[in-house]
Amino acid sequence: MDLSGLGVLGREFAAAWAEAAGVHASTLSTAGNLVTAYQDILNRYGADVTGIDTGLAGDLRATESEVA
Repeated sequence: MDLSGLGVLGREFAAAWAEAAGVHASTLSTAGNLVTAYQDILNRYGADVTGIDTGLAGDLRATESEVA
């Protein structure tokens, strides 16, 4: 990118703005990765809990049949 026409202050501002934008983008990327990882954990937990509930419901039905 040619910043020669901006003058000294314009070049310094553009450089500082580009650096800040890069840091912001990096922060957003990290946040996105953390949210995705948390979503994966919740999905696995939900699948585990659903499996436990399904198994227990089957066991309860079997016990109910034996008692009845």
